[in-house]
Amino acid sequence: MHAFAQSSIGTWFVSFLALILIVCLGAYLKNRDYLKSENQLDAIVSRESSFLFNNLMLLVACVDGAFGDAISSIFEWFTGNKINVGAPFFQ
Repeated sequence: MHAFAQSSIGTWFVSFLALILIVCLGAYLKNRDYLKSENQLDAIVSRESSFLFNNLMLLVACVDGAFGDAISSIFEWFTGNKINVGAPFFQ
């Protein structure tokens, strides 16, 4: 986010990300029946559930980091005031 703040590449970058999101979503929707698992989780404490929990924790960490990077821009869009998010948020 910070690397593209002062250049004209930001629009191209966001367009590229939107294109990738659309292609991935289309591939998922096309193949979602094939991607369904035939098995269910047998127990809360199992290897499969630990992989699922690990992936969910990584997803939450990614969303939190992206939100922390984008919150100043989102806040500025809605209110017109700019805020700074410091190190305590990310720690």
